[in-house]
Amino acid sequence: MKTIKIRFTADFKYAGVRFLVMEAALKHQITGYIRKRAHHTYSVIATGRPEDIKAFSDFLKGGFLGSEIESYEVIPLNFQEHQTFEIQK
Repeated sequence: MKTIKIRFTADFKYAGVRFLVMEAALKHQITGYIRKRAHHTYSVIATGRPEDIKAFSDFLKGGFLGSEIESYEVIPLNFQEHQTFEIQK
């Protein structure tokens, strides 16, 4: 298992970014959470098998909801265990 932190910024045209990320995490069997940070910036903690982490990360980096990702950073972390994927404030 592998844990990473992803920070990304994009000017999304639609609401529901966190729910879409949560749906993608569940599809890729990722546990962890997403938080909205500053204006248009999100922070994701993701734990899963390396191939699932890569697929999830590629999805996020590719942009979605009709927006391009303006900045994208992946930070490796020590393994963190989560039961599910959730949205945090």
